[in-house]
Amino acid sequence: KAAYYRSTASRSKIVTAALIAARCKSPIEKILACAIMAEMRAPIVFDQHPLVDDFSYILTAQKRCGKYTIDLVLDSIEQMVAVECDGHDFHEKNKEQVARDKLRDREIVAAGYRILRFSGHEINKDPLACAREVCDLCRRDNE
Repeated sequence: KAAYYRSTASRSKIVTAALIAARCKSPIEKILACAIMAEMRAPIVFDQHPLVDDFSYILTAQKRCGKYTIDLVLDSIEQMVAVECDGHDFHEKNKEQVARDKLRDREIVAAGYRILRFSGHEINKDPLACAREVCDLCRRDNE
């Protein structure tokens, strides 16, 4: 009986990961979303999951925030964390891209989010280290 519940929980996590990954727009977003799910100790549910409680985190890919779309958002009762995955082609290649990202960050913070921004290189090199940073921020703020 216990093995059935463990396997059901594992299948649920796999389905949730697949639903979130399907919404991601880039490979680095998919990699980091899966790493966050692997690293987070608290339950993570898909943003349309009906069973959300005070101890759950809701992981959403491509969440709208005003005129912007955030790559990944981790919501809980206590906080909202925006995670941006910066591929080299669209970020920090020139001064205009840097200025656009800074303005975007300020507007997202003004909407109540905390932002963590990772380069594609960081994500590809060690996705679990990036995920740990996200999860540590969530745990620290919920203590």
